[in-house]
Amino acid sequence: ELWRLLRIVEVNTFETPTADGRRLVELLLTTSRVNHSCSPNALRGPGAEAGTVEVRAIRPLAAGEEISISYVDEEVLMSPMPARRERLFGRWQFQCQCKRCATPDRLRAFRCSSDPACNPRGMVLAAPDMTSLAPCRCCGKSLTFEEAKVAFGEEQELIETVSGAIREAQIAAGSVSMALEQRDGKAFGEASEAAIKALARCGTVAGSHRA
Repeated sequence: ELWRLLRIVEVNTFETPTADGRRLVELLLTTSRVNHSCSPNALRGPGAEAGTVEVRAIRPLAAGEEISISYVDEEVLMSPMPARRERLFGRWQFQCQCKRCATPDRLRAFRCSSDPACNPRGMVLAAPDMTSLAPCRCCGKSLTFEEAKVAFGEEQELIETVSGAIREAQIAAGSVSMALEQRDGKAFGEASEAAIKALARCGTVAGSHRA
């Protein structure tokens, strides 16, 4: 029973930062029943009176439309569907089936492979099943399973390359800052060159891939 109680508390509470840097854990009967959506129509926030919470619409609502809020922050909302679902399942133990997650992922776009090319408008999006691609939004062509597999492989390579380049650029930025403090011209030049090479590698990989 204790474990069940702890799980209920975990998936029905919200953490809110306070002015003094602490985090307030809220467990409220009404707001805990508001469902999540990756494309919410309302925003949850502090109420006009201390200790209260308000849910306000962020767009016009149709009669009978369900009110939804986002359980995650903006950074997660701007991530592709797999990352959003991973975060939601890890914290709230459910796999999101909202309208946004049930449609092709606009944050995972690939160039159409039709010949002649329908680019630059030709674009195929990752399908909700995460293993296939939706038809091209321009010409309607559907990619084969093998073509989708290649595209997803290139996407993963691009992600790894960009992540590595960002780490290298951050290290280089620290070296640049240190060189400036020490007025070391040679070290500054080397660090700047390293940062430029890391970012250029991202551009090279992105230009050669379909993702």
